Amino acid sequence: MSFPPRLLDPVGDRMAKEGEPLNIVLTASDPDGDGLSFASSVLPDGAELFDYGDGSAEIAWTPMPGQAGNYPDRKITRLNS
Repeated sequence: MSFPPRLLDPVGDRMAKEGEPLNIVLTASDPDGDGLSFASSVLPDGAELFDYGDGSAEIAWTPMPGQAGNYPDRKITRLNS
């Protein structure tokens, strides 16, 4: 059985300053119209992922001193709900 891909809208690179909030809105779609949910287990310390249950989510993070650096390959999973 073949399922069409669930699509995460592009996010692009983001930059933040230590001590300043960073919010990243995520949106996705499913060609079948199925509900989607988001999950991640590899966010930076202190970051939170809020799943709004409507195909959108938000990552909220305020980097603290000592958290400067690159965070490549952070994975966000989209699941049919």
